Amino acid sequence: VRKDEALRGKLSFRAALKGTGFAVADMNAHVELKLLPSTLGPVKINQGELDASILEKRIHITRAALATAESTLHAAGELGLGAEIGGKLDYKLRIADVSPWLALVQSQGSGAVDLSGVLQGNLADLKTEGSARLTGLRLAGVAVHNGNIKYALEGSKKQFFPRGTVTAQLAEVDAGVSLRRIEAVAKLTRQPSQSIQFDISAQDAGNHKHALNGLVDFAAEGVTVRLKQASLTLDDGLWKLAQPATLTQRGESFLIDELALRNGKQGLLLRGRFGFAGQQDLRLNADGIPLKAVSEFLPQQPKMAGVVGLSAQIGGTAAAPEIVAAVRLRDTKVAGQAYAGANADASYKDKRVSLRLSVQQDATHALNGSGTLPIDLSWN
Repeated sequence: VRKDEALRGKLSFRAALKGTGFAVADMNAHVELKLLPSTLGPVKINQGELDASILEKRIHITRAALATAESTLHAAGELGLGAEIGGKLDYKLRIADVSPWLALVQSQGSGAVDLSGVLQGNLADLKTEGSARLTGLRLAGVAVHNGNIKYALEGSKKQFFPRGTVTAQLAEVDAGVSLRRIEAVAKLTRQPSQSIQFDISAQDAGNHKHALNGLVDFAAEGVTVRLKQASLTLDDGLWKLAQPATLTQRGESFLIDELALRNGKQGLLLRGRFGFAGQQDLRLNADGIPLKAVSEFLPQQPKMAGVVGLSAQIGGTAAAPEIVAAVRLRDTKVAGQAYAGANADASYKDKRVSLRLSVQQDATHALNGSGTLPIDLSWN
């Protein structure tokens, strides 16, 4: 729910509370609550129930349940209210359709989630272990046919950032690129800084294997991603990270330190600074990239063959950028049509783009063109 929007709904319930004491150490209380048919934004609540008591610095939940048109929640057990008091609480959540819950936070999606686990400890120091089953999930442009997630996490009142491990196995994933499977492990730590170590492997629809390994550091000044290893298998061979690379986010700026992938003499290099405000200095160089590999990352995946080279530089500022780019194609075939090669040069400055294009079909046939076009481009 956005800050400027009120959450609309109607809650109907009956409740009974009795007990003694105000301090946690002296409290002896019992509550019974019956939730009647209600609404919470787009979520329609059929019924709910809570039977709980507080005694001897523990909260005992005999039964907690919630049923909506598309989901059920059940929990039972006890948790400590004091730092020295422990407890255990089991929970189970089944959502046949996540769309109403996503709509509650102004998001769209669909699919089912089946989650179960256990909480241990007290409100100041909690641990949880469990698993989740995903079925037909669509969220933020990503679709997952099915998946399994396991987690073992712990958090404390003093440190909100959790620590522990999350593992995921996903099948038939569509994130713009079709992947048959993804396996991922994430380890969350607090020392020496709040960070997530990740190890991801994937297999695409063409049985090509890909991998990514690194660390994400969270600090007050920003987020830093340190890529230790990366590999991408394409039809022309294995592309690997040439050396460890660092990507840093500081406010509205992103710094890229030597992100280089190589496959023999072929290579791709991205480095510099890009931001939504201030000075820009971003450079991209790619040499010997097979067009067939590029087509695998396009939505329609057109049939293409040949080799492309690319260079681009972004300078100026976010309010008034200056861009220079060049593309070179050779031994090209697109949709069955062969071309000897093509060259394109483009530049943008002072709200005007200039373009020169040359397409060589064969030794005697060519198409050349050039022009300028006024465009007001900025991203601040």
